[in-house]
Amino acid sequence: MKKIGIITTLVGLSMSSAFASNDILKMPDFVAVSAVSHIEEKAEKVASSTPFVRLQNRGIRIIDERLKALASNSDAINRNKNLTAEQKTVLLSQLNNNSTALTTLRTSVASSTDATSTRALIDSVYKDYRIYGIVIPKVRLEARVYQLKAHTVKLSDTFLKIQSKIDDHKAKGHDVTAWQKNLDDAKTKVAGHMFSLDEILKKTATLTPANYGTSTRVTIQEVNTQIQTIQKDFRTISSGVRSKAGKDDMKKIKQERMQSTATGTPGVVR
Repeated sequence: MKKIGIITTLVGLSMSSAFASNDILKMPDFVAVSAVSHIEEKAEKVASSTPFVRLQNRGIRIIDERLKALASNSDAINRNKNLTAEQKTVLLSQLNNNSTALTTLRTSVASSTDATSTRALIDSVYKDYRIYGIVIPKVRLEARVYQLKAHTVKLSDTFLKIQSKIDDHKAKGHDVTAWQKNLDDAKTKVAGHMFSLDEILKKTATLTPANYGTSTRVTIQEVNTQIQTIQKDFRTISSGVRSKAGKDDMKKIKQERMQSTATGTPGVVR
């Protein structure tokens, strides 16, 4: 009888381990995103007495600095493993379009022959482009939104698998009330965040050089706040749909194992 009890205990432990590793699904890894700063981009003051060549070189320098920043951000997007190919294409097109336009502007500055036209070309770097103040912050915010959107897709796929597990456990007599509620609440939150993320993209679309200095700072702050709120919610969602199931079901299995050990009868094989 003692030998049977030992064997039964080992069977129960084996079942418990299998349940813990195979039935509790791993949630998709969440990548936290940081806030994007609003950058003041003020035009450089150049004295009217500045020699033409020095003025021209300054214009080329500020354009080259922005071209370098655009290239650096393009590289970061290309390396980002949390963005889909389609999302990268959308973001890179914005950076590439500005890079192409600035390259053309650089040629115009380099070939300019008088100070008046050169000054006008330099002023357009701020008036028509705002690479630091608008373009780069906008693309960075949208990259963060896209990462969160990609996470909602992963969560939705995982929810389908969790629902299947819940249905299976319910059919076997387990109490899945709390687990089901957690999952239903998570589904509702994610659906709401999917809508919110689409609305955020509409808001970032209003970030243009033309409205720099008016509504742009407020818009960037609002988008940052919304993004941070959503990602905090995603963290609670990830833990909520797993924890209750693990505690309740493992407790029931432990009770069954103890009963089997006490009676010397094999446990119920799942």
